Amino acid sequence: MIKLHLNISNPWAKENFKTLFWNGGYITKNKGWEFEITRGSFEIIEFDFTYSTRQDHAGARLILGLFGYSIITQMYDNRNWDYNSI
Repeated sequence: MIKLHLNISNPWAKENFKTLFWNGGYITKNKGWEFEITRGSFEIIEFDFTYSTRQDHAGARLILGLFGYSIITQMYDNRNWDYNSI
């Protein structure tokens, strides 16, 4: 797994999470994608990149956030990892 994360939070903010937009679908039979815009109140600046393999719903995810608004996009494998096949 590769994970890069930067987060500057507002410790005095009250929780105010809401999904403003979501869309997703399938690229192939086993690969999916999602795009989401959310509003929160904790993150002043947020950057998160994750790339995973050999786990449930492995794939890439990118989160970019500024002043409580975040854009989240991901491409993933919709299957669960079979630990017995290693």
